[in-house]
Amino acid sequence: MMAVLLEAKNLVRTLDGEIKVTLVKDATLDITGGEFTAITGPSGSGKSSLLYLLGLLDKPTSGSIHVEGVETTTLDENDLAAFRLEKLGFIFQFHFLLPEFTALENVMMPMRRLGKRSIVEQKEWGMELLESVGLKEQAHKLPKQMSGGQNQRTAIARALANNPALIMADEPTGNLDTHAAATVQQILKDIAHTAGRAVVAVTHDESFAQQADRRVHIVDGRIER
Repeated sequence: MMAVLLEAKNLVRTLDGEIKVTLVKDATLDITGGEFTAITGPSGSGKSSLLYLLGLLDKPTSGSIHVEGVETTTLDENDLAAFRLEKLGFIFQFHFLLPEFTALENVMMPMRRLGKRSIVEQKEWGMELLESVGLKEQAHKLPKQMSGGQNQRTAIARALANNPALIMADEPTGNLDTHAAATVQQILKDIAHTAGRAVVAVTHDESFAQQADRRVHIVDGRIER
């Protein structure tokens, strides 16, 4: 039985303004290691809002989020940023690689920020990660010299740089062709199943969702299943 890595209880996210908008309503769920979870739902249903709460990129209006036993909603911004850097990896629809740096240099960025590995160790681990996503030969290329699928696989390697327990992905195949999307799906599945990490991905793609071990369906900000 794999450990529960993240526990979210009664999450509410409300935007204040002339009209109050509630993006997430009373969401409770556990995320377990070794599991690939897809968050699905109609456009505007709150999928990304929920993911950003679970990924500690946004703070809930109320409710709690424990990651590996740590209550994260009470952390200040600096502690939260440091915690996020070490414990979570992120993949977005657009890869957000820095264009002036090579694939390897982009993968090394989170390691440099964390500061726990020497430069030699960063390069060695970065090459291992690129090899794991089939990009060893592309390590010294700039993003503009690679395909969209290769850039997204580089972004996956970067998300793994600090060996996080949780990977959060927001429409990771939304900008890819069918072949590249299938490759990314398989890599994410393998990450969850072989390393005991948890992968949580927002998707509107039904074929992607069917690959997941579990589906969390959200409608109007509320988890339905």
